[in-house]
Amino acid sequence: MKIFSTISKKIVLCLVCIIFFASCNLPGGGSGTGSSLVWLDQATTNSLLPLAPFTLKAHARGSVTRIEFLVNDMPVGSVNTDASLLIAYAEISWNPSAIGSYTIRARSFAGNGSNISEIAYVCVSDTVSATSAGFGGDCASPVAGAGEGITGTPASVDPITIIANINDNPLYYGDCDPHTLTVKANLSGDLSALDAVRVSWVYDTATGTSAFGLGDVPFDHNEMTRQSDGTYLWSTDLNTAATGWGLAGDPYVINVYVEAWDSSTHGIGITGPLSTGWQSCSAGAVITPTSATLPVPIVITSTFTTVPVPVVSTPTFTSVPAPVDTTPPGITITNINPADVGYYITGCGPNSISVQANVTDASGISNVSLTYQYSNGTSSNLSMTSMGGGNYQAVLPLDMNTYNALLGVNGTVFFTVNATDTQGNAGSSSGGPVTLLYCPG
Repeated sequence: MKIFSTISKKIVLCLVCIIFFASCNLPGGGSGTGSSLVWLDQATTNSLLPLAPFTLKAHARGSVTRIEFLVNDMPVGSVNTDASLLIAYAEISWNPSAIGSYTIRARSFAGNGSNISEIAYVCVSDTVSATSAGFGGDCASPVAGAGEGITGTPASVDPITIIANINDNPLYYGDCDPHTLTVKANLSGDLSALDAVRVSWVYDTATGTSAFGLGDVPFDHNEMTRQSDGTYLWSTDLNTAATGWGLAGDPYVINVYVEAWDSSTHGIGITGPLSTGWQSCSAGAVITPTSATLPVPIVITSTFTTVPVPVVSTPTFTSVPAPVDTTPPGITITNINPADVGYYITGCGPNSISVQANVTDASGISNVSLTYQYSNGTSSNLSMTSMGGGNYQAVLPLDMNTYNALLGVNGTVFFTVNATDTQGNAGSSSGGPVTLLYCPG
């Protein structure tokens, strides 16, 4: 596979940065020079910690080989990680040496670059024996479990949930349609710090063996455009990319991430990968219109003979009742994403499960709903929203209700799509399970 645009784009990007006296960094979880995205899970900002050993935890994605922890910008330990994993995890034990205020960060390393998480501001005190998520007063004499914590620290931002989809599967390069990649995203949660929504995408061979495949430096970080209905949209002509990358006739897979950023280039939401097939358009699939010369027809002059007008008889009709529809709707669950996910977490995302289904019926659809049941037997319902073309979607947020159901242990959740047509016929289809992994925040 001939890949040259990644290096060219980096060179052009850095030249532009030099011209405008700016640093040349690819986007990431915070300030940095790598393509990875890193989250500090523990400690959370404004925490009150006892003067005792404490476990620091972090997640990162993007071919991460190592995650390092920094206290007051000084490394205190690191963990080597498997670069083939979509999400890497690390934790170390930190033993603060004295009471007082500290800043904590995580840094991820991928390839020749690195990226750094947002800062967590914490207070260590010898007046408490357990960790508190907040405190009042100041760090010299803190009151556990009250107030806003350290004066002057940034306000915390709740993670943003992103639901995104790709227009078609497969896509083509060549003369066949569709050859335009379109990504649409819906965002929910605390959007007060949102500055930009971007698409990053890579491609790989169909068997996932390319050296430039999933997890390598994305070829593009493209900003999505906000639509009038509040959604975000981005599209590109794949023929241009295929020509620029010198692709031949092999089939590939495109993997897409959608990421939300604040004004300081901190990642505050991510979803993906979203995948679609990408293949060359064969010559046999292109229909070339042809034209043929047709002979001029011979004009025949007709002769007419008067024929008596027949007697018209008026037909009689018998009313036949229309058949009654007794067939329930046809239901196909088309996508449950992701297949496994953490819950009750801060920043390791995603914090929701998207369920999509196609529902059809000759009489028309009256209602579509989603039943979800946890492994402990707890169940509830959600309404499914029409996406057009018989497609419906519901999003299950993994919030305190999930924690109350599973009480901090790993579990599963099953889904059942229920539909009723306009004649009252009901049908259902089940899917899952999705594995739920407990991840304390």
